[in-house]
Amino acid sequence: MKIKLINHASIHLDFNEIKFLCDPWYHGSIFNDGWKLLKENSITLNEINADYIWYSHEHPDHFSVKDLNKINDNKKENVEILFQETLDRKVVNFLNAKKFNIKELKLLKEYKLSENLTIIVGSVGGFDSWILFKYKNFHILNLNDCQTNDSDLEKILNLADNKIDVLLTQFSFANWICNEGDDKLANQQLDLIKKKIDKQIKYLKPKFLIPFASFVYFCNSENFYLNKYTIRVSEIYKRYKDITQVVVLSPNDIFDPGVFYDSKNALDIWENEYDKIHDKEIINSKSIDFDEIKKTHKSYINNLKKNNNYFLIYILSIVGFFKTQKVFLRDLNKYIKFNLISPISEIDKDDKAIEMSSDSFFYLIKFQWGRGTLFINGRLKCNYEELSEFMKITKITYANNIGLKFPKSLKFKDLKKKSSFTELVDDAVE
Repeated sequence: MKIKLINHASIHLDFNEIKFLCDPWYHGSIFNDGWKLLKENSITLNEINADYIWYSHEHPDHFSVKDLNKINDNKKENVEILFQETLDRKVVNFLNAKKFNIKELKLLKEYKLSENLTIIVGSVGGFDSWILFKYKNFHILNLNDCQTNDSDLEKILNLADNKIDVLLTQFSFANWICNEGDDKLANQQLDLIKKKIDKQIKYLKPKFLIPFASFVYFCNSENFYLNKYTIRVSEIYKRYKDITQVVVLSPNDIFDPGVFYDSKNALDIWENEYDKIHDKEIINSKSIDFDEIKKTHKSYINNLKKNNNYFLIYILSIVGFFKTQKVFLRDLNKYIKFNLISPISEIDKDDKAIEMSSDSFFYLIKFQWGRGTLFINGRLKCNYEELSEFMKITKITYANNIGLKFPKSLKFKDLKKKSSFTELVDDAVE
């Protein structure tokens, strides 16, 4: 049995009789020109031998439509795509329309793929998912981006018969963590990430740890400062090498658990890529016409009406539960007001306004998943004290993205609860 890193979160598992591929993303910028691969490779899905492709969730660094569209007809016929059951079935419907062989996996159900291999998929937060491979008596857990708590880890360990041989997990941040220059808040967020991995290792006690799913850089002129805070894989290696066997892979490296593996070459390759970030491509996004923004906001309101109890949204806006937000569109030099019941309009300068480019705001209101993209790509600046109100007013549309409707399945209490900064940002992207 062999584990190969293709890139970022994409691993290839060779179980001899079964070839399994996870989360292929190999080309291009994603999250509205917010991220690029730290080290690109030129491979396509047609070149990879796989019986199954599993997607953990719909984020484009895992579910890459650009890479999917390059699959030829022969490949389509010979590979089965696996995805968790979801309320919206958006990913499944998309794949069916593209005529892929698609199987929806029930959560926590064991699926036997061959005489020696079974898999179990679980969900965290209703969006991210993990996968457990049981190959003979060897257990591999791909946690990916899952923000697991004690209960989640105990459940997984029980399903794995109290034995995890290999743990693959995200090791750096994957979203906005602070305004530019706020080193104190950034370091607090980084410390939480490390403590998350600490807890995973404490509960799961893996024999091998493979840090992955963080091999990206922030590629936009509006978020490039975030690269300063990147947790390097070498830091993870040093932190855990005396606790478990840390296996660092660079693209196309192969790990055979039965053979000694030296991470030095991969560590050197990644260090070189981190050191070259300042020389990498920086994208400057184009401005969006203000009239186009106002027109798109009307569609945003209409979609709220179509998918939710809009009368209740209107009343809650009138009484001030949903507070009008002030937004500064920096490239247009315009301050605007944004709410759920009236058109976009210009206002006087307000120092508490959340700040972003017209392109980012346009994306936010054009797509139901726009809020998640904004807080993942980090192309914003805001007054931290005002953040909870911005999250509240944008939560309904973002919940609609995964099939939740207000107030039927997205409850009033879900909008009302108070959260810490970290919880707010986690909620923004999950």
